[in-house]
Amino acid sequence: MILKRIYSPDSIMPTSETSPLYETANGSAVFCTCCNRVEMMLGNAVLYLQRDDFASVLRVIDGFDAESAPDSPRRDFVIRTEHDDAAFAFTRREVLELRGLVVGARGALRLYDGLTSARFDARELLH
Repeated sequence: MILKRIYSPDSIMPTSETSPLYETANGSAVFCTCCNRVEMMLGNAVLYLQRDDFASVLRVIDGFDAESAPDSPRRDFVIRTEHDDAAFAFTRREVLELRGLVVGARGALRLYDGLTSARFDARELLH
């Protein structure tokens, strides 16, 4: 695995090419129109999700049964990337917040898609 140092002051911050989708107490999600993906940040974890990725991320999170786990400051919940070349570790509270962020961003993206397609359809009707 090759690691690269990336400095991107615009990443995860709304710009002309991104639309804010959803925020939690410690996380945020934006939709990048240029690359058609969602950029999600919670603490040090940064996830780049395609539209089809939400369900698989939620399956992993729901597999933890974090709601019934004891509250602890330890980062016992580990999510590995597809090829096991990186991992993200979360406390119980963080993994529950991540779940809320993913669910909220997915819902907001569906609403965003509905609004943009409605705007597109309205323009077609006018021409």
